[in-house]
Amino acid sequence: MQGVWLNLHDPAFGAYLRAKLRSMILLLWIALFVISLVVLITAARYFTRSAEIIGLTLGMSSFATGVIIVALGTSGSTTGSLFQAIQSIPQEKQ
Repeated sequence: MQGVWLNLHDPAFGAYLRAKLRSMILLLWIALFVISLVVLITAARYFTRSAEIIGLTLGMSSFATGVIIVALGTSGSTTGSLFQAIQSIPQEKQ
């Protein structure tokens, strides 16, 4: 009956558990990445379709609506960076 019982203090058993834990964590991160990617794509499709419907309801062409969506999407990060840079400038004392 030797080898039937687990020796929790055996270094090989600890290495085995660490390897299993690493693989489980890797699978968790891969699953999280895939789920996040699906949510991002779904949200982007919903946003663009909704914006196009709103633009057409307001009488705008599909092209103009698309240009506005792209302009807002690309300028958002730039505007945020600009405000962050302005706030980090030290103020002169008078």
